[in-house]
Amino acid sequence: MLCLICTDRDVGYTYACDRCVDDTRRRLRELEQYALVLTLTAGPLRAGTSRRAPGYTSRSPARDDVVVMLDVRSAGGASVHRLHDPRDADEQPYRSILGSLAGIADWIREEQQVTRPSGPPQLVREVGYLLGQLAWCAQQQWIDELADDIRELHAQARQLAGDAPPRPLGTCIVVGCTGTVYPVQLRTVEGIHDGARCSICHRTYDGLDLVRLRVAQEAS
Repeated sequence: MLCLICTDRDVGYTYACDRCVDDTRRRLRELEQYALVLTLTAGPLRAGTSRRAPGYTSRSPARDDVVVMLDVRSAGGASVHRLHDPRDADEQPYRSILGSLAGIADWIREEQQVTRPSGPPQLVREVGYLLGQLAWCAQQQWIDELADDIRELHAQARQLAGDAPPRPLGTCIVVGCTGTVYPVQLRTVEGIHDGARCSICHRTYDGLDLVRLRVAQEAS
């Protein structure tokens, strides 16, 4: 059986391959970091209380999109735990990081018949719980929905935090693969070094492979 997330790798008795589970685990950890960055950037873009011209429309001095992602109440748009805020009119509204992760965690607790911890949700606690349950989630048929949900939330947080994704290096040169190759840090027995990886087949590129990739893009 193939992984339900990447639809490329054989997974045996689970529904998600190790690489896709690791990618989801990485996004969860980075969401915790992005929340900290957004907390530091949620304030006004400029200070001052100067007199405004007639007809001036008052607007929030804070970054409203960031405030939404930091507000536990704005958890609309999640798919796995079926939460939707009727106030959200956009097709892809910004979602609360903590609210969404807490909703996913509570949904998994219900599936496992585990009691929810008392008190308000806490980001460190919810992320830690989800990290610990990913192996179990990979054995459920809805793991692709969970991964997509976290990927969407991660993309929104990454955008607002100003952490632009790397520019693609080109199309994978593996025969039959249509994936895009992105620069990454590769870990080998010799240490960590710059390289690249295909988004679909996950082939890694370094050394002469990067040269071949560049030549293939120039020839296409």
